[in-house]
Amino acid sequence: HLSSGMAPWLARMLAWFYEGVVAPFRDFMGHTGWAAVLAFIALYKLGESYLGVMAGPFYIAMGFTTVEIANVTKAFGLGAIIVGGLVGGILVNRIGIMRSLMICGVLQIVGTLMFVVQAKAGHNVPVLVATITAENVTSGMATSAFVAYLSSLCHQAYTATQYALLSSLTAFTRDVVSASAGWVAEQVVWAEFFLFSAALAVPGLLVLAWLMKIHPPPENP
Repeated sequence: HLSSGMAPWLARMLAWFYEGVVAPFRDFMGHTGWAAVLAFIALYKLGESYLGVMAGPFYIAMGFTTVEIANVTKAFGLGAIIVGGLVGGILVNRIGIMRSLMICGVLQIVGTLMFVVQAKAGHNVPVLVATITAENVTSGMATSAFVAYLSSLCHQAYTATQYALLSSLTAFTRDVVSASAGWVAEQVVWAEFFLFSAALAVPGLLVLAWLMKIHPPPENP
């Protein structure tokens, strides 16, 4: 045993590290196509995250007051996220996780493209209502399917650790890549920025399509 001759506290620390970090990683790497799975997790919510960084400055640039933004967000935003989450959960239950991820991912791009419409419309409150509602509903749907997917990847013995590691990968990508959003927004007009944000969601869907090819969804999930 490696622990022979070790101080008891060091042996306990190594055992904890193996059970808490090494074993969950080894188990996850036993999945077929695990590298592609990690790439998908990192990319799936990237377009939405990129948009989210600049949503506030965009509203201000369009001439909306903080009161208008708050009113629309409170009246429609929160409810839209809840509705989207419920719809996403129903979709997962009806057609399975992988198909739901694809459908919700495509709709999430549509939600992002609504900001292009808003950029063309300018200071238009009804369009703002439609934009925030569409983005939040599609975001809620995609998040619901994504959480279900992350949960499905976790081994029962390592659920907490694996879920934390996988979800942190999403957060890392969001924080690192989205850090350039402000610089990009300064280089182009708003409509082009949101088109670019929508394009950032495409690689994740391409990886998802490949994962669905090597692991076809069941006909009756």
